[in-house]
Formats: sequence, structure tokens, C-alpha cells
Amino acid sequence: MTAVHGDCRYFLATDVAKGQCLRNQIPVGWDEPACPDGQPAAKCKFCGNFSHDRCTAVDGGFWAYADMRADNCPDYRPEDPAG
Repeated sequence: MTAVHGDCRYFLATDVAKGQCLRNQIPVGWDEPACPDGQPAAKCKFCGNFSHDRCTAVDGGFWAYADMRADNCPDYRPEDPAG
């Protein structure tokens, strides 16, 4: 489960403040609480290789922002929620 709609894989942004839920086809706000069945989107902040605005998947790392989508990143590794 995700905390807000903007972090859900089923959120489609339509502008900077709102979007549409692709599961139930209703308009939702980016920062509204997510549905109980929401799934985390592939974003840098949910990757085990992300630390303090850096992707550490390669030697030396590189700058990345937390909300950057990582759908096509070959080094994306979902973080274990159990820690």
C-alpha cells in the first residue's frame, strides 16, 4: 500500500495537482490518501539503491531525485518494507 495517490503505480497525472486512478477511473488529488489496494510505483525513493538524493547502483553513484520514475531502470531494486 502507498501513502498518497501520487506514489501509486495506478496514478496517471493529468496536471501538477491532480490525476486519475487507473483502477477505478476516478479523478484524484496527487497528495490525497491512496486507496487501500494501491501499489507503490517504481520510483527512486522506493529503491534499495537510493540514498540521500543519490543512486548508488554504480561506482560513485549519480544524482537522482526521490520522485523520479524508475520503470525502465535496469538497476531498480524494490526496497524491502520490513527493513
